[in-house]
Amino acid sequence: MAADIMVGGSTDGWRPGVNYTEWAEGMEFIVGDRLVFSYPAGLHNVITVDEEAFRSCSAPAGANALVSGHDAVSLNSSGRKWYMCGKADHCSKGQRLLIDVMPLVTVYSTSTSARTDPRSAFTALISAVLLFVMP
Repeated sequence: MAADIMVGGSTDGWRPGVNYTEWAEGMEFIVGDRLVFSYPAGLHNVITVDEEAFRSCSAPAGANALVSGHDAVSLNSSGRKWYMCGKADHCSKGQRLLIDVMPLVTVYSTSTSARTDPRSAFTALISAVLLFVMP
């Protein structure tokens, strides 16, 4: 069950001056989810970048910027992902996002998630069955 996740929440959306590190803290991003970046079209954009571009707030030449104002980015693989706004100095004003995307099926953990995920219950059930069946 994939989720659409509004970056910055419904109040802030995608704009400078928001602490996206704080916003993402404690959230769980899973392969199959979609990040939705909502902003006034023409005022901002969304660029997927690597760690170096993220740290320096400099989009690579020829980077493909999403510009619709309601951009959905599918999380198709696990691992660390970086996003930024390439307009003026927006990135240096905080309009950038770093997340860690978890695989679709993960090892059962006793920690709680920021959202209820039926996959976690399924994973726990399978783990318990395997522990019972395997000596």
